Formats: sequence, structure tokens, C-alpha cells
Amino acid sequence: MAANKELHGILNDVLSSFVSRNNNLDGYWAIGKLHALSVSQEGFDISLDLVKTRAASSHQDIETVRETYHTLLVRLVKNREFSERVFVLVVITLMFDASVDSPNASSNVSKSKFLASIVAMDTHGGWYKHSISGWSRPHNPQLETRRSPG
Repeated sequence: MAANKELHGILNDVLSSFVSRNNNLDGYWAIGKLHALSVSQEGFDISLDLVKTRAASSHQDIETVRETYHTLLVRLVKNREFSERVFVLVVITLMFDASVDSPNASSNVSKSKFLASIVAMDTHGGWYKHSISGWSRPHNPQLETRRSPG
């Protein structure tokens, strides 16, 4: 039972890091960049398979984020002394709902609600799910300041 709690904790840590403002992609918030990509592709949901070691997506930003969180998952699992293959499935899904605008969004900067979920299955058939919602706007370099490297 303690192992089950630890696995929940690992997945919660991965998802919390994923939605964090510190999730940096080329100096910008990764959620905003993925939001812009979703809008440009007519609102598709973004899924990141963290168990696979090869790219499932042909888009470089998605693959960069997937690699980052695959590496984080492996590191957290090893740090807690689990087998690197304790999970047979770990998928983060990111959905944006453009129909729900932020109640405090200014007229020139519209924000949409997002839902980030992580679903996993361990080698014993145990299922895990965590979700976090928040607000995002599509990445726009004219409105944002790029974070300097380092």
C-alpha cells in the first residue's frame, strides 16, 4: 500500500511540474506554446506518452516536452528505488477549452481553460489518474518576455 501512495506521489509531482510556470520551452511557458500549437491545428488535444522512448509526434515542441517529462519520470521512479519499468503506461493529456474564457481576461488577451491529466498503469494492473486545471493563452512572443537561458 505504501508503494501505491509513492507511485501516486510520483505522478502528481510530474503533472504539477508539467503545468508549472517553470515548465520552460525555448524561454517561454510550455503550456502557452502547446496552446498555440493546439489552436493552429484546430484545437486538437495534446498527448504525451512518457513510457515510450521514441517520438510519437512529428512536432518538435511536443517531442521536446515529452522527452523532458519522460526523463523526469524515470529520475523520480529511480530516486524512490522502483524499477524503471514500474509503469507500463503513462500519458499526459492536455486539453484547451476555448469556449470558456477567463472571467478576468482583458479584451486584448483572451485566456482559455485548460485541463492537464496524467493516466498511468503499473505492472500489477493498478490505475492512477490525476488532473489539474488552469488558465492559459496561446503563446504570443509580442506579448511575452522570453526567459533568458540559465
